Amino acid sequence: MKDIITASEIINVTASHCKVPIELIMGTSRKRELVKARHLSMYFIDMFIKDTVMNKSSFFAKSHCDLIHARHSVNNQAVTYKDYRMDLEVLRVKILDRLDCNLAIYKNYDTDLV
Repeated sequence: MKDIITASEIINVTASHCKVPIELIMGTSRKRELVKARHLSMYFIDMFIKDTVMNKSSFFAKSHCDLIHARHSVNNQAVTYKDYRMDLEVLRVKILDRLDCNLAIYKNYDTDLV
């Protein structure tokens, strides 16, 4: 059992879930499906990794503003669209289960989207 989740693991699980290559998530394309996968990766990195916003955004070679925008975008989509909210929860469970992480560490993370 692992104690922590890394950014690369979150990106790998998100890429698998969204069925897009990791290279495209890390890229600069603005195609809808790639932006969704990138935003989801940023959202979960922001949620699960304890570090500064600057350091978390550096995984994508983006500025801290991009990570904050991704967080707001994912939250807004989850509030607006039930399917998106359900997909977000499925991905959260996949990240925690598939990586076989110690769930006790993450039990206090805020997962309430509304």
